[in-house]
Amino acid sequence: MDGSGGSKQACDPHAAIERLGGDVELYKDLLYALFQGVSGQYGALEVAVMQRNAAAMHQSAHAVKGLAATCGAERVAECAFELEELGRSRDTAGAELAFAQLSEAIRAAQHELAEYLDRGTPSR
Repeated sequence: MDGSGGSKQACDPHAAIERLGGDVELYKDLLYALFQGVSGQYGALEVAVMQRNAAAMHQSAHAVKGLAATCGAERVAECAFELEELGRSRDTAGAELAFAQLSEAIRAAQHELAEYLDRGTPSR
């Protein structure tokens, strides 16, 4: 949620496609990689958070952040960055809450991006 109480859009496919030189097919390929890659890293990140393993948390969160940022899943990237920073600083306090926020951001992004793929073109 943003400060105004409304929902913040989880993704910006237009910006991502622009960064890719307008290549929509490449963007779609990256979306599929995001869905597959995040699911693998997500599990590793969940284990790291549960075990309070700061180094593994940092590594997995960094991977999720990169995938999400490339695809324009801005909220996912922001949440992953928070976990990455917690891992980097070896501060696992608050990691469970940050992971819950990441989980919600991933669900929102998958919903928004799945709709984009179903429509074939993003709408503003």
